[in-house]
Amino acid sequence: MNPLSERTWYRAIACTLIMILSMGLLYGVYPPLLPAMIEQGWLTRSQAGYIAAVTSIGTLVGAFACTALGRKYNLGIAARVFLLIGLASLVLSAIKLGPVWLGINRFAAGFSIAGAGMTAATLITQGARDQQRGRLIALLGLGAGFGSIMMAMTLPFPLIDIKASAMNGWLYAAILSALCLAIAWPGLRTRRGSVEFLDKKYSRSTHTKRLVILSICYGTMTVACTPVFVYLSTYIHDEHKASIAFSTMAYAITGVGVASGGYICNEIFVRLIGRYASLIATLVVGLGAALLIIFTDLLWVDLLASFLIALTHSGCSALRTHGVLKLAGPAGEVVWLKIFKVIAALSFAAGSFTCGILLEAELGYVSLFIMSAIAFGLAVVTSWFVTLPKPVNVSINDSTE
Repeated sequence: MNPLSERTWYRAIACTLIMILSMGLLYGVYPPLLPAMIEQGWLTRSQAGYIAAVTSIGTLVGAFACTALGRKYNLGIAARVFLLIGLASLVLSAIKLGPVWLGINRFAAGFSIAGAGMTAATLITQGARDQQRGRLIALLGLGAGFGSIMMAMTLPFPLIDIKASAMNGWLYAAILSALCLAIAWPGLRTRRGSVEFLDKKYSRSTHTKRLVILSICYGTMTVACTPVFVYLSTYIHDEHKASIAFSTMAYAITGVGVASGGYICNEIFVRLIGRYASLIATLVVGLGAALLIIFTDLLWVDLLASFLIALTHSGCSALRTHGVLKLAGPAGEVVWLKIFKVIAALSFAAGSFTCGILLEAELGYVSLFIMSAIAFGLAVVTSWFVTLPKPVNVSINDSTE
């Protein structure tokens, strides 16, 4: 009988748990905990943005470290190392030693998130048939969205009591992460006969200019989404005078957007209006959502707009992945997806740092969404120039099921 690591169904479960752990718990615990941490003196509103920027710098470093560690050993070992680092960062974050200490641990969290996400995307498709790849990759987005929803909805439970101490939230996330890691551990192995890193000479693309345009579009979109992904719970708590429990749970709306965005934009939009128009339409949705937050003062409208911005980010990510495959080709996909990982990290860091500066200057939350609307506008303009080559049937080195 084949070991669990050689079975496609178990690898799918393991990699989905990686995304629940990394994006849902490791990343997803910070934004909904912010209102409680700010009230309890862990950090200020502007420092929250700076620490989110540090997390993104950790993601940038982690993207390079993942490739180096994976090449020296294999992606299965790399995944375990990154996840253990992330688990340790959650435990250490529960110690209240000031914003610098928290920033160090959030850097480690970002480092872990990058490595875990990159390894999951590769491990889940190893040995899978061509027609299975799309469905398996979709599970990663669902895992990330589900993890964010679960974290936001359960943090306010009386048993956890984050209102008394934010430390309880960090320890709760650490316990859930340890459970996910224990279940996923046997599946985090490189499948026999799988090629993880192709020769660089096969990664060149004849569509470099279009890939650069796509990267600019994706980078500006990422900047536009940072106010929601970092400050949504704090915004709801401060501007709408909502309780900490409600503000924490409100962050779940981003998880719904992340979980559904890939399917809505990369499937429904594509079928209705075509792939070229889908990217433009998705970004227009994000721009409209940012404008809604700027020009309205209703809680339900702000929540709806936040959902649409999260949906835009998830949908653009799915459309981007398809675009990279078509423009870079199967051999260059890994290289260019790494480049886009770096671009996303730098863009999120820039957006988060800008949010911190705007709040430190006491310009208010509306300034964050004005920045968001400007960035979305730039992304919409750039998206008009993102064209894909005509469809070509390709083979992607898949092995047997």
